[in-house]
Amino acid sequence: MTQGVCCVGIAVLDRVYEIAALPSGGGKHVARGYRETGGGMAATAALAVARLGGRGIWCGPLGDDVVGRDLRQRLDRGGVDTGPAQVLPGVRTPISVVLVQPDGERCLILDRDPRLEMHRPEIPPGTAAVMADPRFPRASLAALHSARDRGIPGVLDAEVAATAALPALLAAASHPVFSRAALRELTGEADPGAGLRRVGHGCAGVTLGPEGSLFLIEGRLHAVPAPRIAARDTTGCGDVFHGAFALGLAAGMPVLAAARLATAAAALKAEAGRGWDGIPGRAAADAMLARGWSARNPTHALRVNAASSNERPTMSDASRDDAKQKLWAMMKDIKFAMLTTDDAGHLRARPMAASQTGFDGTLWFFTRASSHKVAEVGADHSVGVTYADPSGQNYVSLSGRATLVQDKASIAAHWSEGIRTWFPKGQDDPDIALLKVDVKAAEYWDAPNSAMVHAYGYIKAVVTGESPHPGENRKVSFP
Repeated sequence: MTQGVCCVGIAVLDRVYEIAALPSGGGKHVARGYRETGGGMAATAALAVARLGGRGIWCGPLGDDVVGRDLRQRLDRGGVDTGPAQVLPGVRTPISVVLVQPDGERCLILDRDPRLEMHRPEIPPGTAAVMADPRFPRASLAALHSARDRGIPGVLDAEVAATAALPALLAAASHPVFSRAALRELTGEADPGAGLRRVGHGCAGVTLGPEGSLFLIEGRLHAVPAPRIAARDTTGCGDVFHGAFALGLAAGMPVLAAARLATAAAALKAEAGRGWDGIPGRAAADAMLARGWSARNPTHALRVNAASSNERPTMSDASRDDAKQKLWAMMKDIKFAMLTTDDAGHLRARPMAASQTGFDGTLWFFTRASSHKVAEVGADHSVGVTYADPSGQNYVSLSGRATLVQDKASIAAHWSEGIRTWFPKGQDDPDIALLKVDVKAAEYWDAPNSAMVHAYGYIKAVVTGESPHPGENRKVSFP
């Protein structure tokens, strides 16, 4: 049975101009290309549902004009059910001007008739999910309440809108998904994870463009990375994401599996450009899912399970001491660490022998005072230090401020006979010194390691599209 997704909200005619660069001020600009295509959050989502093999239903208002008739015909040709559409006599259908530069970034200007309003939507029988945008808050609220009453998913495209309307819409939606800008505007949080926590919804997400998306599910953050693509035009990608996500939920997919389907569809749309004509079919999305992809930033998926930025300053002394003990337990048996410094604008890493018997927030490494790394530290004291134990699946990353220490007492306190390998003259070597790293922040990953756990994780990923619990991951800050 084909899953029906009723998309409630706006439809727009997009007049797209391709230009060399987005304007930074006044002046004249020559377009490299021009096209007209359909747009609007809900209408684009409905077309994405239809292209991906679902029953896309659009319920929204149109003016009784040439533009309105053209948009409806475009949706009909795309296989969208426009039966619930509302035609308003004497009202202009929305039109937007879109400026797009070569890397896909765009600027959008919308003309919307203030008389364009939407009556209570009719959700057709057999609808398996509702997707609503915030352009017509009362109609969207009614649609989300209808979804809740029917026991089906209610996805909210939480884009930038009247902030006063969002709390009621969020309360009615089962799966709100924000844009980065909307989440920041609503919560005041620059960090997406912190923003989702502040919203306080049981299952909410935020799209992050080329970084993918982030979901907070029952208090736990999950990153869904995006594939690497050459974006031609990002207009409508978020709308495609919401439509595909709603379709996945309508089909009974777990949240993160639905998010991966949505990610593939949105990436293909960005790569193709071409407005509504660039929305991919299901075969293309499934092929991308089958090929798979890795995170653009490999650490992104690992960092999201850490405490949010607004939680770190409140860490108690006892918790910080526990964290230090945990870090030391993971580092103590690792004989070498990688020290990363800034070498005239280039990051440079080299192995360093560990030289301590405990961890109190400071790291110590023996070095030659004449070495190049000491000169690098003198120019920029910021360093990174990593410890890795692949066999035990333990990884620690620390960052802090490095300084050179040459006093004899400190050298004697950290000396061991193993150090003589690098300093045959012992503690009296005139070039011997210590590099002291005052750690400011640390992060660790303590993953399960048994073959059974890894086999289970592989099977879970293949069957459900969801990652298994990766183990403990935490950030620690030091005063």
